[in-house]
Amino acid sequence: MAQCHPLPLIEWHDATLISIQFDWKSGTCVASFRGAPNMVAGPFRLRWSTVSDLHVPRTLGWSPSISVLSAVENPKGRYTLIYRAAYVITILTDSVMLEQ
Repeated sequence: MAQCHPLPLIEWHDATLISIQFDWKSGTCVASFRGAPNMVAGPFRLRWSTVSDLHVPRTLGWSPSISVLSAVENPKGRYTLIYRAAYVITILTDSVMLEQ
């Protein structure tokens, strides 16, 4: 069973995105990452529940970078992941859990 922890957004810098899965029926989105240098544990997953909006562009305008530059929650329930290649993934949700 996965251990759940508080969401340390500042520690996501340089985490590597492996995959994003979205279950349409349940409104659940799971993103899998390789560990980040600032995180003690290795690979982790984020599980967003009751997702009302998910935006995942992949235009490859610059490069296919999969490393997180920054992550923020602003306002509450709107998560923004910014990648080195200037991609911005946004998730609107009521709940998120970090699983390691």
